[in-house]
Amino acid sequence: MKAPNVNLLNVGFKVTFMTKKVLMLVGDFVDDYELMVPISTLTMFGAQIHAICPGKKRGDYIKTVAHYISEPDMQLAMEGKMVTYSETLAHPYRINHEFDWEDIEKELQKYDGLLIPGGRAPEYLASVPDVQQIVTHFIKTNKPIGAICHGPHILTHTDANLSDVHYLKGKKMVAYPSAILEAKLLGAIIEDEFPPDVAITDGNLVTAPSWLGLPEFMKHFLKLLKLTSLPE
Repeated sequence: MKAPNVNLLNVGFKVTFMTKKVLMLVGDFVDDYELMVPISTLTMFGAQIHAICPGKKRGDYIKTVAHYISEPDMQLAMEGKMVTYSETLAHPYRINHEFDWEDIEKELQKYDGLLIPGGRAPEYLASVPDVQQIVTHFIKTNKPIGAICHGPHILTHTDANLSDVHYLKGKKMVAYPSAILEAKLLGAIIEDEFPPDVAITDGNLVTAPSWLGLPEFMKHFLKLLKLTSLPE
């Protein structure tokens, strides 16, 4: 006999869905696209995302930047060649979560994934002990990590300080060219040339070399979080 089609909501049962929580490490001069596109995408898929910055509290602003590449250089970039860019201030962003920096490990228990956008913020965030503690938690618990553009600087500095884990050793990944050498020195596998719109997943890590890779980057990260359909 065919089972009846029962709507649990109509018979008194409360159906709850687990909301994925993602932590994002940001700072002054973070790339505007690499900050806002992931926040918008994850929110659209029903995730909760908390952007935090050492030394900043909820309601404080950080500066974001936009990077401009000329048309000839853009063509070279699409061919995997080295190019440079200019930088201008973009939209200010207000920190949206009051993170307890006094009890980092307790705070991190509630998060399902970590995102590290690029821009120049990773240049100083990479050496902050609290930032390295956060990244170490996600490495050792094998939770999804997404690092784009200059974001892998934070991964390499954290990995280099771990004596019991070699996170990047043998991992296939990509990064902005300035982060490639240090990643290779830690054993990461990076092809000599790659397009700027690619993304690579290896284990729980997804990486992309620039904001041009955001569509693929977010697609890979959503799969790691098992967010494969839009909520009602």
